[in-house]
Amino acid sequence: MSMHDKFRMLNIFAALLILLAGGCASDRPPAGGPHDTTPLEVVNSSPAPLQTNVSNNRIELTFNNYIVGRQILRTLAFSPPAGKYDIDTDGKHVTITFAQPLEKNSTYTLTIDKNLKDIRGRSFSKPFNLTFSTGSTIDSGIIEGRVFNQDESPADNALILAYASGPSNNISDNKIGLLHKEADYIAQTDATGAFRLGNIVPGTYRIFAIDDRNRDMRYDENTEEIALSNRTTVMTGSGNLTFRFNGLLGTPGMLATCRPIGSRTLEITLARPISTSSFDTGKIEIRNVVTNMQVPVISWYSTNRSFQDNRFTLITGILESRQRYRISFHEGENNTANSSLEFYGISETQAHQPLSVKILPENGSDPGYLDKIWPSAGRAAILQFSTSAEKSDISRITFIEEIDNSNRYKLPFSLTALDPGTYALKPVNGFKPGHTYRVTVNTAAIGTQAYTDKTKPAESRFTAASSEDYGTISGRCFADTPIVIVEAREAGSPSSIYRTMATRDRNGSLRFTFPELPPGNYTVSAFVPASAKDGDVWIPWNPGSLKPFRPSEPFGIYPDPVKVRAKWTTENIDIFITK
Repeated sequence: MSMHDKFRMLNIFAALLILLAGGCASDRPPAGGPHDTTPLEVVNSSPAPLQTNVSNNRIELTFNNYIVGRQILRTLAFSPPAGKYDIDTDGKHVTITFAQPLEKNSTYTLTIDKNLKDIRGRSFSKPFNLTFSTGSTIDSGIIEGRVFNQDESPADNALILAYASGPSNNISDNKIGLLHKEADYIAQTDATGAFRLGNIVPGTYRIFAIDDRNRDMRYDENTEEIALSNRTTVMTGSGNLTFRFNGLLGTPGMLATCRPIGSRTLEITLARPISTSSFDTGKIEIRNVVTNMQVPVISWYSTNRSFQDNRFTLITGILESRQRYRISFHEGENNTANSSLEFYGISETQAHQPLSVKILPENGSDPGYLDKIWPSAGRAAILQFSTSAEKSDISRITFIEEIDNSNRYKLPFSLTALDPGTYALKPVNGFKPGHTYRVTVNTAAIGTQAYTDKTKPAESRFTAASSEDYGTISGRCFADTPIVIVEAREAGSPSSIYRTMATRDRNGSLRFTFPELPPGNYTVSAFVPASAKDGDVWIPWNPGSLKPFRPSEPFGIYPDPVKVRAKWTTENIDIFITK
């Protein structure tokens, strides 16, 4: 071959490469230009929003950014269900083709998960819905409300499932079976936790909220939390519905997870929070799966150090490395095992650490808020030990002094176990507002721990807050009930939770006041207990159950954070509770 022929062949090959590169289909946008941070949105659709008399068997969507087909396939759904369909994507364009004609004279809503991402990771700024009708009218039914997480923050990724009341959905005792069916209508919450089931057939519905963690728009009772309404059925036209997540209500038992963190330590998670004071190690059984030998539970403490918790740390007998164990949680009558999990023992991951303690209020606090860490204990200094400790030992190594100028007065005190690793400390005559105290705990004096210069006693010197260091919240509850419990929860704190009882004034209004709250931002809510003893404000709110089915206790929440400032009263915090 001549040199001329070689160059001619190379030119042809280069031309073919250019043609192939230009002709290859790709979902990717052209390179170059500034980085685009515009949120994903649908800029055009066929049919148009709220269009009637739709007769074609396809939907066409145009996005402002490039979409990958496998992404959108997992993130869209129709309400009511529209049967099988195919999805075709071409850059910014998506075509949905139905396998069968849609029902005549029916209103449909296409919902796309707001977490859908384009090829550069951008998502919707709010849930996307496209409503249209195959008839001459659009259904007008509406149900609205808000969903909150367990800590009362907005649940901005909740999915609402609505099932029309009727014989096919009349599962009276076990709603888990109903939830395995495809919902008649769905909706997503926005950044504030608000949802709107719009353009639905007027009637009554069973409504549930789920935290759709796997984004499949269905309920998984083993991994996903669910929130129930306080009503068995909800009519269209209802607004101000309130849902609150409170654990895995669909699981058959209380035990959710178990994680060994040492050769004598386990951390367990319960399906839903319980009162720390009600935690009972007598309900827990640990056995070696091979030998059936029981491993004792020696002690425990609340992992989050809160009066309500679903995570607990267990101190056990020796769990041998690589041995298989089963932990069972017994509840109900006859002490039957309602839930169990298996795990393998691990070797000790760290050297034994000497007992340590955190004293609250912290050293130097002025003012020191004595009811901030564990409000149900009253105004007390809180001792949080690194592991469980005997009350008799704590009493022996702890003392408290009142400091007046250069004088110190050792005070008699009471010690209350909040759990085996957390204690409330109070002078016999209480803490005096504005007075200075010092709490000392000599942990090195317990057991065989040797005292060295590096193990000095833990100390905290603080000045007890006075009335001028607190702020006040007051308001009303609107509920047709004689008893309402009101809760003020400080933002970002799992334990700073204050409660009071709303009482009726001479005009019949339910009024409440938190006379002394530490400054901060609070979420204020209220619920109607099914039963409550006079003055018992610390009974837990009941989220209901799926099997047997029981609605939640009525619950309401003030829509905005409430700011508390020292010496200020924040009034007119009104809470509406619908039943």
